[in-house]
Amino acid sequence: MLANLNAGLSRKFGEGKWAIALSAQGVVVDRNLIEQKKIDRAAFYEEGRRLLLAEPGIEVVYTRTELESGSSAGAPLFDSVRKTWYSERSPDLQFALKPYWMMASTTSMTTHGSPHPYDTQVPILVYGPRWIAPGRVDASVHVVDIAPTLAQWLGVPAPATSEGKPLPLRSP
Repeated sequence: MLANLNAGLSRKFGEGKWAIALSAQGVVVDRNLIEQKKIDRAAFYEEGRRLLLAEPGIEVVYTRTELESGSSAGAPLFDSVRKTWYSERSPDLQFALKPYWMMASTTSMTTHGSPHPYDTQVPILVYGPRWIAPGRVDASVHVVDIAPTLAQWLGVPAPATSEGKPLPLRSP
């Protein structure tokens, strides 16, 4: 995929190793090279998106501009992709694979999940010596609910940047 992407970007923008690496279902691009060659960043991102969407397993591609601005809110998988993207460290071209596709090498056959419903619904299990009463919650909960729940059990404020809500479980 990187070879195809670099070949396509080189045809359009001139020779260079434009795509440096894959990281967390995104493409790390050489921003310095883009600046040195005075390439319009929006045009570069759009060409990168077009080339990535030509790959057989890619469903959607979002650019840094879209993810930072939220301009594609409501588009397929955008909200899920945006929640996993961190502007200070994440790649400039973030993608999601088609359902049931997985990127793997010969040494790794696992992932951190996908934005598809079959991969986002997993149980949260809690076990401990009498610090929580037995119970079960059948309602939909989210990973972001774990931090405020633990904070509530420990009697401390939830983290300031916490987005979730405490799970409806009772203390012993």
